[in-house]
Amino acid sequence: MKIHISIRIFAIVLTAALLAGILPISASGENDDFVIDGTVLVRYTGDAEDVVIPGDLGITEIKFSAFIEKNMKSVVIPDGVTRIGDAAFMHCVRLEDITVPDSVVSIGQDAFFNTKWLDEQPEYAVVYAGRVAYQYKGEISLWRTISLAEGTKGIADHAFTGYKYQDDLYGIHLPDSLVHIGEWAFAGCDRLEYVTLPDGLMSIGDRAFFGCNGLTAITVPASVSYIGHDAFYYYGQGLVRCNRDSYTHAYAEENDISHIFIEDAIPGNITYTGRLNVGDVRMVLQILCSGIVSKYYLSEAERQLLDFFGDGYLKIDHARLMLQVIVGKLPEIPRYD
Repeated sequence: MKIHISIRIFAIVLTAALLAGILPISASGENDDFVIDGTVLVRYTGDAEDVVIPGDLGITEIKFSAFIEKNMKSVVIPDGVTRIGDAAFMHCVRLEDITVPDSVVSIGQDAFFNTKWLDEQPEYAVVYAGRVAYQYKGEISLWRTISLAEGTKGIADHAFTGYKYQDDLYGIHLPDSLVHIGEWAFAGCDRLEYVTLPDGLMSIGDRAFFGCNGLTAITVPASVSYIGHDAFYYYGQGLVRCNRDSYTHAYAEENDISHIFIEDAIPGNITYTGRLNVGDVRMVLQILCSGIVSKYYLSEAERQLLDFFGDGYLKIDHARLMLQVIVGKLPEIPRYD
């Protein structure tokens, strides 16, 4: 009698745990190779060569090591998944065909490490997985500036980390479509001097710009609603330019980060020092001499500070007017609207 009661109690407890979501459950029927915990695909237990993750399971995330060392050749990830975790497909050495939907904006470290798919990607170029810049493959040449493809939504964790051979990265142009920058994305890129965070960016991961010692200041748009731990840890903490009463303003104060407000900037002062200086002129000349469009290096707020003539173009006349103010020949930058 006691044995029967114990079994019954165990069954009741187990059922309650499954219903409460304490224990992960396997999808039923044809999908029982997929172990699901809420909306997270925890583990794949099958052995198929061509894997199609069902779209009706409500999966939003593929967890750490979910498919590690599986013998698959292809995988189709359904629309609705937003995150692929660390090492999710690591050591799937035969995996050569990966379908990543546009919904994915975040990919963890080494998610596709040691796969045939990654091995076959071209050297010395950015590797994309769907709309995410997964990594730069190979060593970045000295003073290199990179432009991410239009339509890119996310930058994967450790994508350009300088501790992997990318420390010579000098500048990067981020498209307006970008909404997420992953953890350690540019960490250790100590020559990185120019990066513009686009309006519409929503999140910046832990230590995203950790150790970027050449990046003495960064402008964060008002659209950002999450910033991870030590995201801007360089030269102590660095300088953050932000909007007053924004999420970034609160983050900077909570983390004792030096910050100034975009609203308080004066025309031409794109270094946000409170007055025009030679550094502003030098930045303008560098952009003009490089032959690269100014939006590669300047945020929308900074481009407005330089729009002296109301035409949206940057030219040598900008530097001339700025120098006249610096030496006292003009009291301020005149506007020609």
